[in-house]
Amino acid sequence: MRGPPCALVWSLEVHASAVSATVNNVDATLRRASIETPIPLLWKAVFIGCVFALATLAWLPANAMPRTTLGGHAEHLIAYLSTAMVMGLANRTTPWLIAQSLLLIGYAAILEAGQLYAIGRQASFQDFAFSSGGVLIGGALVWITRVCWVRTRLFTPAVGE
Repeated sequence: MRGPPCALVWSLEVHASAVSATVNNVDATLRRASIETPIPLLWKAVFIGCVFALATLAWLPANAMPRTTLGGHAEHLIAYLSTAMVMGLANRTTPWLIAQSLLLIGYAAILEAGQLYAIGRQASFQDFAFSSGGVLIGGALVWITRVCWVRTRLFTPAVGE
């Protein structure tokens, strides 16, 4: 009668250590992936381009500003959502994603306030809110993608196994 409880305790310890090892492997897998591929350097260059594009488009005079049929709020949301996703692809660790998202929201506030000095432009809290929403949605999508990618990499057996 003593056999099964000991086996159950041993089984729970093995499962607990496996979960702990899985959590530790997530960060190691992300770091290995960034070392193995040269693509993050390209993503960093694209991210810097996005930052310059945001500043240029935010401070252009109103008569030189290209507009789409989507409207200003959708333009803000899409521009910052795509910039946040490129930012997430450029840096593959989660703590930096949170800090960079907060910095990108601050950057959106600076650009929006700077529109007070652009000819024919005006600062709008609604535009800032849509910009911040785009950053938050983009950061969340990157985080969800990372979690799913790491889970498939950790739990998918190798070809030779």
